[in-house]
Amino acid sequence: MASARVLVVSNFTIDLIEERSRVGGPGYYCCRALTELGVECYALGHISEEYRGLVLGVLNLYGIRALEIPSRAMPVFSIVNGRVVAFRGESPKIDVALVEAYAKTVGADIVVFSPVMSEIGSEDVKTFRNGFQGLTA
Repeated sequence: MASARVLVVSNFTIDLIEERSRVGGPGYYCCRALTELGVECYALGHISEEYRGLVLGVLNLYGIRALEIPSRAMPVFSIVNGRVVAFRGESPKIDVALVEAYAKTVGADIVVFSPVMSEIGSEDVKTFRNGFQGLTA
């Protein structure tokens, strides 16, 4: 049986935990779980030049296919004792036209929208759903 192709739309994050940088965000966590189940998973989101190597390296390690939107910034959270204590960076918007183009290019059966900080709005999701033949969540 063929695996579903899933496109997750969300900005990646960097979580600074005890001076260590870790990749985070819904695009990473959702795709990480889905690839463990054998699903072909694509993650679309902004990646800053500063953390590009780390993010792409981690995604590649787990078989997550990155659809990178180059950016000057991305969300960076400082976490102490399991709590966010500081934020820097930003969560740039994701253009719905880009989502439409990538969904077609990769042949996505399912598109999951999981914004970190409003990088894609509900109106954009409605616009996308009107023209998409697969499932959206």
